[in-house]
Formats: sequence, structure tokens, C-alpha cells
Amino acid sequence: MRKALVMAAAVMFFLVNAIQSGLARGAEFDVYRDLPYVTGAPASQRLDLYVPNNANGPFPVVVWIHGGGWIAGDKYAAPFDDVLKRGWAAVSINHRPATAAPFPAQVHDCKAAVRFLRAHARDYNLDANRIAVWGESSGGHLAALLATTGNVKELEGTLGNPGFSSAVQAVVDWCGPADLTTISSQAKLPAQKFLSSPQGQIAVLLGGMADKRRDLAAMASPATFASADDPPMLIVHGTNDEVVPVQQSIDFFHRLRNAGAPVRLQVISNATHNLGSAFTRKQALDFIAECFSHPGTAPAATSSHDPPFDESVLSGSRASEDVNKMRRIFNEVNLFGAADAISQPGTAANNAPQAAVSQTSSERALRLLHMIDNPNSIDRAQIPYFKEGQKLFKKSGQFLQWLDKQLGDETAPQGINGQ
Repeated sequence: MRKALVMAAAVMFFLVNAIQSGLARGAEFDVYRDLPYVTGAPASQRLDLYVPNNANGPFPVVVWIHGGGWIAGDKYAAPFDDVLKRGWAAVSINHRPATAAPFPAQVHDCKAAVRFLRAHARDYNLDANRIAVWGESSGGHLAALLATTGNVKELEGTLGNPGFSSAVQAVVDWCGPADLTTISSQAKLPAQKFLSSPQGQIAVLLGGMADKRRDLAAMASPATFASADDPPMLIVHGTNDEVVPVQQSIDFFHRLRNAGAPVRLQVISNATHNLGSAFTRKQALDFIAECFSHPGTAPAATSSHDPPFDESVLSGSRASEDVNKMRRIFNEVNLFGAADAISQPGTAANNAPQAAVSQTSSERALRLLHMIDNPNSIDRAQIPYFKEGQKLFKKSGQFLQWLDKQLGDETAPQGINGQ
């Protein structure tokens, strides 16, 4: 077992390096690694830049801010490939960890990185008028701060190219804390409680407990500065986030909407703190593309429950355990629209009336759920069926028909729990 884990780690290391090396050597991109966005910058104040080298520039820019509780993480773990496929420039930045420099050092760094990109836009063939920021967890928090603090002098800092704007044109916030003054009261799970504890990441960020440093906690909260002139923002959060309470994003959404800001909220039922699925990445980039296609104007704001989100799921009052498991499996195979259309067993998904969600289909879905949760139990012969289901069918009706055929057919490969 230990040998297998070592081999798996080695393969993963090889793949990550191969992907990054491939991007660096690719004929389609110019790669600039470890660019200092502050004079004399250490590694924590550098960025990586990937720019298409065709003649279609200047190129819109998507800046990725990594997660890690303001303490850990690194710029190498970024969705470069997804951004580059859109024909945009991809940037990933590091910032000073809170263990070395407490808040507001992190947002000062992020703003300095944006100013660097704008100051050197001609040098790297970048479109200075189309810069989007996308972050997850603590990176989502910093991305949201960039959105809401464009006119807050105290958070601008004086690092690097102070004569240029740090404004951004679109923001995607994946499960970032939004109000550090309320997050402890919303914490119910162990990791959520630790986040706000005396030893937790927020205390490290602020240099003390939020309830003891309320003014600084408010200054570090994107929700504090919500205003009508904020750039368009997409907020995505999972109901089962074990680290950051989903109520943070729901409250933030309402604060932004009430202020007149263009905002969309997507709450994903049963999703945890890890939102990096192919579906959520595409959703983020589609939103950014919409913002880029109409620079200077905001996409129509939605109350974002699109598809409609039933907040009763937060209290566990959804119809039945089977339905929640069905919703989860749809999320796992990138069928979010179908998942939220299901209201109870035995009804048809609203966007696929030809396919009733029967108890039989539910049972078969649970078998596939077992495959997802226990990949080591999948017989080698079953893998093509699983992958084909993910790849080919994006609507609930087609998916259920596929499930019925592949997992319910007597000729389909067997082997899950002896079934």
C-alpha cells in the first residue's frame, strides 16, 4: 500500500511538471515565470504570466489567486489550461503569507500585482481594460476585496506602480470568507470553528481574534465595502463547505445586491470546500467571458439561484435522503442544472420531462455514487462506462437513460458490492 502511494505521488508530480513544462515549451504561448511585481520582491511577491503569442492581442487577462488560509498555497496550482484555451492571458500570483506580514499586506500585494500588469500591458501584449480576478477560499476573499475596495485608499498600498489603477473588470469568488465580523457566529463544523479560533487562520491574518480587532476585521471584509460601482462578481459556494460557512456567501450576495452591485450567486447543493470541477471552472470562465465581451458594462444581475436554489436544503429539510444523494451525484458528473431541478423521487426533472426520476433510477444512481466515492472498488471494465457518462451526457434525461442502460442492464459489468 505504501509503495502504491509513493508511486501515485511520483506520477502526480511528473504530470504536474509535465503540464507546466509543456505550457512553457508550447509554440502557442510565451511564458514568463517569477516576475517580480514589486521592486526587489521575494518569492512571495512574484507572478507567473502566460500569454498567447499569436497576432490577436492585446489579450484579456485572468488573474488567479490561490487559497491556503492566507498562510499557505502557491501560484503554481492554477487553472492555466482552462484560461489559455479561451485565448486569454493567464496570471497566477503569490502574496505574502499572514505569518510573515499580517493584513492588509495580502490585499496590498494583490493590488500591486494588478497595477504591474496594467503598467506593463504593452510589454506583454495585454489588454489593460479587461482584467478579471478569480480566487478560491482565502484567494476568493482577496479577489472579492479587489472588487469592493477600488476606492479605499487604506487598502491600496504604495507597492509598485502606484500611478496605475488596481481596478478589475470581473471577479469570481469561490467560497471565500466575506465578513470576518460574523463568520465565527456562523461556524458549526470543526474546521469552521478552528478558522475563527485563537489559533486559526483569521487570527493569524488579523494579528489577533476578530472580536478583539473588530475595526481591522471589518476592514478585511469585502462585505463592508459593497457599493453600486463594484465590478460584476460571481460568487460560488457549496452547501456542505466544511471550512467556510455557506451563509457567508449568501449574506455577501444580499449585501451586494442591496447596494446595487451586479452580482450572481451560485450555491451548489452538497458541494464541499473543493469546487474545482470542470463544470464550475467553465461556469467561472463563461461569466468572465460575458464581462469581457461588454467592457465597461455589467452583465444583468441575478438573484442567482440560477437554477433556483431552495435555501431549505441548508437546514436539511429537503424531500428525502435519496434526493440529496441524487443531487450530489448530478453535481459530481457536472449536471448541476438537472440536480437543482429535482424536487422529489418519482417526479420528472423540469428540464428533461422525458425522464422520470424513479426509485429504480435513484438506486442505480446510488451505485454510481458508490463508484465515485470508492474509486478503488471500480472494476477496470466499468471505467469506460463511468467516463462516457461524464463526457457525453449533460442533461438529466440523457444521463438517467444512460444509467438505466449501463448500470441497470444485466449485460453491463458488475462488481459493485456484489451487484
